[in-house]
Amino acid sequence: MALEYTGSDIIYLALIPGENGETYVRPFNQTDGNTSVEADDIELETKDKNETNYGKVSQTISFGGIMTTGDEAFPYMLSALRKKQYVSITELDMKTKKGEKGVYKLNSFERDNGVGDNVSLSIEAALSGEITEVTLTDVPEGAPANKAEETPDTPVA
Repeated sequence: MALEYTGSDIIYLALIPGENGETYVRPFNQTDGNTSVEADDIELETKDKNETNYGKVSQTISFGGIMTTGDEAFPYMLSALRKKQYVSITELDMKTKKGEKGVYKLNSFERDNGVGDNVSLSIEAALSGEITEVTLTDVPEGAPANKAEETPDTPVA
């Protein structure tokens, strides 16, 4: 029997530069993700034949999550977008720890904060260049436990 994938099996990681090199950071509480690869058509039409060839191949990604205290990835990407910087993002298969890393131009950062709802964040980006295959041995931790749900023991009077 084949093992089917669920949404939580595919995550996105940002590679953040620092003083001691680059570090993979996992955007906390990822809720969705999408990768789209498309090819433009080049039409050749003569009196003898009609052909369709590949034109430009492009890839875009988008993913979102819930705003969480301590998350480094989403604030880093917002700052990079404002500074017009490219970001290295990896789409990772959690089952195999293999992924595809690319340098992306960030197209949008969206924060939705309706009253009574969790604050949701989303990123949309377009690949700039080539994809590199990567295998990780250590995957960054996800979001920590929600401390707001923990209540201290209160003595009963």
